[in-house]
Amino acid sequence: MPTHEESQKIEAVQRILSRVTDDELLEALKDERELFSRSSEAVMRVMIDELVRRKVYPETMPEGNHNDVYAMVSGWGAYWHIYRGTIECPHCKADLRDSKIGPPFLRQIGISDRDLDRITGWQCPDCKGTWERD
Repeated sequence: MPTHEESQKIEAVQRILSRVTDDELLEALKDERELFSRSSEAVMRVMIDELVRRKVYPETMPEGNHNDVYAMVSGWGAYWHIYRGTIECPHCKADLRDSKIGPPFLRQIGISDRDLDRITGWQCPDCKGTWERD
């Protein structure tokens, strides 16, 4: 149940929805998400529902993506649904964007270092070439 403050914020967001562009709404969602622990899940859901209604975000996720739209925004940000620029293998130039599951997922394979406990490089699934993580 939203707090009184959240309810007021939700009402304010709902009043302006018809007057803002998709880009302005995405930017407002980005700003709300960046409040982290102070962000309002209820306010974010109102914004996300509107972006789904406007068909900016998909109504359902592609097969293979078990997240819902809210989880995608929470985990990857308001612009999760857009690939930025070309993402290709530096060796064979294969497109590494995952066309089946969609943004933000990539086809590149992470190479981990157990001692460092992190991904240190990438491998192309097509040519098997490797490169260091940026």
